Amino acid sequence: MRKFFSVGITGGIASGKSSARKILNEVHNAIVIDADKLGHACYIPGHPCLTQVLDAFGRDNIADPQGGLDRGKLGGIVFSDPLQLQKLNSIVWPHIRIALDEQLEMLKLKAQAATTTIVVVEAAVLIEASWEDLFDEVWVVYVEPDLAIERLMARNHFSRTEAQKRQRSQITNQERLNKCDISIPNNQGLNELTLLLNKEFAKCKVRASGVGLSANEMLSIVDPTTNTVIGAAKRSEVKASRVLCYRATYIFVRQTNSERLYVQRRSDLKDYCPNELDPVFGGCVGEGETYEENAVRELQEELGVEAPLTHLFTFKYAGDASTGPIWGDVWETEIDVPVNALQLQPEEVESVQLMLPEALIQLDDDQTESTTARERVTKDSMVALRMYLERRRREGGGGCVEKKAKY
Repeated sequence: MRKFFSVGITGGIASGKSSARKILNEVHNAIVIDADKLGHACYIPGHPCLTQVLDAFGRDNIADPQGGLDRGKLGGIVFSDPLQLQKLNSIVWPHIRIALDEQLEMLKLKAQAATTTIVVVEAAVLIEASWEDLFDEVWVVYVEPDLAIERLMARNHFSRTEAQKRQRSQITNQERLNKCDISIPNNQGLNELTLLLNKEFAKCKVRASGVGLSANEMLSIVDPTTNTVIGAAKRSEVKASRVLCYRATYIFVRQTNSERLYVQRRSDLKDYCPNELDPVFGGCVGEGETYEENAVRELQEELGVEAPLTHLFTFKYAGDASTGPIWGDVWETEIDVPVNALQLQPEEVESVQLMLPEALIQLDDDQTESTTARERVTKDSMVALRMYLERRRREGGGGCVEKKAKY
């Protein structure tokens, strides 16, 4: 497991990169560094950078009455002349890089070996200054140029001409996107930006940890007729064969005193039905693992909850274009945990929502060959759901112990 992972966030003026940094800090508790503040520190009296800038542009031209820097005067010079801006950058950027490198190294030394520390750095000139080598990943927040102009005019009270001048002094969106690892569009507002960042940061945590779905995980292989264990094979081999029969658990998680189910959006890292809606939790049964052991483990890993499980039935799924035959074991539990309080396993579960079974049945019935992955519900889980609902109808519902889960 890695213990330190750095993300550099950049973007054009008024793109929302500062909002992105704040969201990752306030919502996800990421450690953040604002490179702009490191740049401001370079202009503090006594800093060698300020001395170089005053000498390069003339103290009479840009100094304030106290001998410090008048940023307004300097801005008037550099934003109207690309050569002057280039001269300023050649002085300031090396000093910022030194300060940034020092902070990253200090945080790296403090990082605990047992956990992964993710540091997010906002740096407006990350691409222009060629700082990509400082980071494990580069994220670009971008907005349509016309919208950026409108935001800049509203935020800074610039005239349109001034806003356009500031924008033209920077590189284009495409130049940034050509050099990034992750792109974050920000044309819809703060709520949409937050949703996108939640999704990307969840994936980032998986990449940062170095832990993902293991293709080398050993699964129990069973006789297709009797469900008797006859051997084991790597997960990748099982998934590729479409013939080998394996075991899996199917856990229906209902909201306490409700018919609504906790329904997952499968992660796009999944090797089976990525991005689809799935009314169950659970997974492939590993070599030497019982159904019950798997169900308990998967519930804890995928949702971050411990709850009493009731075994319901076992069924045979014949397989489909994406998987071989499965002997599925169906379990049920009830919890009363807010969706936003669940501790999701990002490499497995993108998000969770509460849905009535009837809504899932309707989605399944409406599926066609042209239905996109995000509009689909997982085939084998829907077979299990229809059997589960029929059982509940026969038995009059219930079967779960009504206890709140620990989380």
